Amino acid sequence: MHVTILYGSETGNAESIAKDLGKSINEAAKEGGKSEFTTANVFEMNQFKRKKLMETWAASPANGMARHALIVVCSTTGNGDAPENAGRFIRFIKKPVPESLSKGCADPTKPLTNVAYATLGLGDTNYDQFCASGKLLDRKLNEWGAVRALPLVCADEATGLDSAVEPFLDSVLDGLAHACDSGERKDEVDDALGGGVAAVSLTQDEEADPKPDIGRESECSAAIDEEKGSGSPSEGLANESNGTSSSKPKTEQSTSTSAASKSASPLYILYGSATGNAEHIAKDLAKTYETYLSNPSFLGYFTSVQCCELNKYKKNCLDTWSSSPDSNNLQKVKHGIIIVCSTTGNADAPENADRFVRWIKRKTTKGDTFQHCAYAVLGLGDTNYDVFCAMGKVIDKRLEGKY
Repeated sequence: MHVTILYGSETGNAESIAKDLGKSINEAAKEGGKSEFTTANVFEMNQFKRKKLMETWAASPANGMARHALIVVCSTTGNGDAPENAGRFIRFIKKPVPESLSKGCADPTKPLTNVAYATLGLGDTNYDQFCASGKLLDRKLNEWGAVRALPLVCADEATGLDSAVEPFLDSVLDGLAHACDSGERKDEVDDALGGGVAAVSLTQDEEADPKPDIGRESECSAAIDEEKGSGSPSEGLANESNGTSSSKPKTEQSTSTSAASKSASPLYILYGSATGNAEHIAKDLAKTYETYLSNPSFLGYFTSVQCCELNKYKKNCLDTWSSSPDSNNLQKVKHGIIIVCSTTGNADAPENADRFVRWIKRKTTKGDTFQHCAYAVLGLGDTNYDVFCAMGKVIDKRLEGKY
């Protein structure tokens, strides 16, 4: 049996893993080893067109096996970017299936039903989008009809790659051999692996102390899927995977809303909006609070409300946020901030929020800027795009880090 190993590598780690695996397969075959695989070819991902890999995979294997075998090893660079030698392949597989591949397929959207694959993603949890390229490749290959022979494995450079890489290498050939040698239908294989959803192998450190990043929801943010149009900010966190919700405030237990504990500063509601949804929500919320304030019996903590675009943070908010609203009660009295922000394009900030996002991401931004603030973030996004609610998650994480 033959296996193709593709790699996308920036620093050389993914390339080294892929080439070492290919070498070990070929050498074991020469020495009469017991592996099901007797030959391996190792290529950069961007060589897929020159090697006509897609055309090969779209056809049934000539060796009588049920499927072609594919191993993908890919790192992630920068802010969730693909390595340079994998960029063309990733851009290709993110597009709709070309007609040249869909001809003759039972399902034109799934030209890779003759492929069984396993994906190893390399990343670093110190960065926002952990193993973004590996996760994307694993998902898109499955969407194109390929059979996932093993759950996705993500190796974390922050805690040591070997703890995830070694178990992957120990099991990947057996898993692929079974998927390539069996007549199981794709849905049966996916059901056995948990409904076809990529499983991410985390290190023990990650499971015990998960780091907030834009691939994970943090405790106080709410993520709303614009495609489904579901969820209410009052319901707390909308879980991407199962729709469940939880609400865990980051601030101390609320104090009495008597006149003595009212804030001298307004409730700040800021929005970043491209299509108008986030702006509409923010302004409606501000209007609702103003209605409450018009009632003399209302005992709200904030005596006024201010609503503006996120990019007006310097002009309208920053000087106030940097000092306590009550110099006699520095710890318990806070400015209140609500942020409603959508995500556009490929995880980009809306035009009226981009300056705020760039500012809050800078390492030079003072860590005590928000020490006198309590906040909540509502992110709007669309799960049809690769990175869901990226801006809401980035803002929530950065505010938490500078809280």
